[in-house]
Amino acid sequence: MTTKVLKAINASILDAKKEMVEDLKQFLKEKIDGDFDQISDFIDEFSKMDLDCKIKKSKTKKKGTRKKSYYNDWLGIALSKLAKEQENLPEDERVPKKERMTKLGEEWAEYKKTDKFEDNKARWKLEQESDKVSTDSDDSYSKDEDDKKKAADKKEKAEKKKADDKKEKADKKEKADKKEKADKKEKADKKEKAEKKKADDKKKADDKKKADDKKKADESSDDEIVTKKKKADESSDDEIVTKKKKADESSDDDSDDDGLQVVTCNDSDSDSDNN
Repeated sequence: MTTKVLKAINASILDAKKEMVEDLKQFLKEKIDGDFDQISDFIDEFSKMDLDCKIKKSKTKKKGTRKKSYYNDWLGIALSKLAKEQENLPEDERVPKKERMTKLGEEWAEYKKTDKFEDNKARWKLEQESDKVSTDSDDSYSKDEDDKKKAADKKEKAEKKKADDKKEKADKKEKADKKEKADKKEKADKKEKAEKKKADDKKKADDKKKADDKKKADESSDDEIVTKKKKADESSDDEIVTKKKKADESSDDDSDDDGLQVVTCNDSDSDSDNN
């Protein structure tokens, strides 16, 4: 039985005793005529001494000295269960604390008559024989257990620190790798940008040169056309002038021939008349 269950039993018994003392005081007050205050003080002093003494004994009692039994285990569980059930009931339906042990005693007597009692008791004995660990440890640790726990805590802290250091180192490396990668990318971007600018400048220069060459070629072609046209015009004008001159000269020669012919004809007519 665990210390927690034992404490619950002791608390229930203590509460029952306190209620019994209060009932005794009330009973005596009704029966005694006269000054009851001094008697009440005596009862309080006695109950305080008796209860405090038993509480101190229960606190200083050496662990493992309480005799284990199936009844004690059953009673502790039953008391805890009954206490929880009473919390959810109205005040007038609750079982008074001083009557709970009587009620559980009746339940125990009925339980012992059932077929499962012997089986459950035998099973409990087997569990006690196989479990050598103290049942009233109340979740406390012995010195060895404390040393083991301290060693385990120390090991856990060391492992945690090691893991934290490893994580911190990994984070630093990851950060450095990211920075290096970012620097490389930035450098590559700058180089790519410079090469692109260089290519663009070269293309612009080539385009400008082509445009200038085309412009010069166009201008040269225009000059050649003008020159050829001018020469053609001049040649045409010279030819026209030459033809006109030849035509004029030819016209003058024809006029001279006609005049000579007329003169010849006139002389012939004169000779005829003379004859």
